[in-house]
Amino acid sequence: MKKIFILAAAVSMTALSANAQYYQQPQYQTIQYRPAYQAQPQQQQYTPRAVCQSCYVQPYVGLDYSFNLIKWGDDEDGESLDTFFNDKFHAGSFVLGARLHDNFALEAYYKKSVVSKKSDTYYGVAFTTKGELQSFGVDAVFHSPRLGYDHNIELLGSVGVAWYEIKEKESVPGYGSETEKDDHFGGRIGAGLQYYINNNLALRLMGRYNYTGIDEAEHMFELDAGVRYYF
Repeated sequence: MKKIFILAAAVSMTALSANAQYYQQPQYQTIQYRPAYQAQPQQQQYTPRAVCQSCYVQPYVGLDYSFNLIKWGDDEDGESLDTFFNDKFHAGSFVLGARLHDNFALEAYYKKSVVSKKSDTYYGVAFTTKGELQSFGVDAVFHSPRLGYDHNIELLGSVGVAWYEIKEKESVPGYGSETEKDDHFGGRIGAGLQYYINNNLALRLMGRYNYTGIDEAEHMFELDAGVRYYF
């Protein structure tokens, strides 16, 4: 019995050892899958945008005839300067501009008048005055969409700053002459219309109010008629 028991025990121990080794071994293996290509995170590209997609630069030149009417004030004695000076000035203007948008342009101008003359008497004393006006400045011009059957008319509005100079020479026979000159910076605002003959050539009519800043000649009204050539 002992021998059989020992043998049985040995067989049992061998079986248990084999069974233990069997359960100690892993029942499965973890397989790691590595793709041949690993996708990289996409980076968002920045595409710059134009600040104003409908903006452009189209230079142009212009010539204007300008009729100017000055509202003279009173002198130190309370006498209206209309008595001594002509209030009407005929001038020519040269313009350089650039169309920056269908509805906006900038232009610079220089204006100079011909001599404006007045002869009269004051308390029986004859006198003659000769006046000249010159001005230069910059205007912002606003254009409406084209109107009319052929879409060749634009309404215009403008606002600008300018430098004004008025020079007057007064002569009295037998007493000599005296020249006065005054200048100042001011501003102006206007409205008008433009008619296109073709895409390069246009006719323009503008009316403007000017604040010259010049004592006794602060207010001036002008009517301009001219032409613009667009390159």
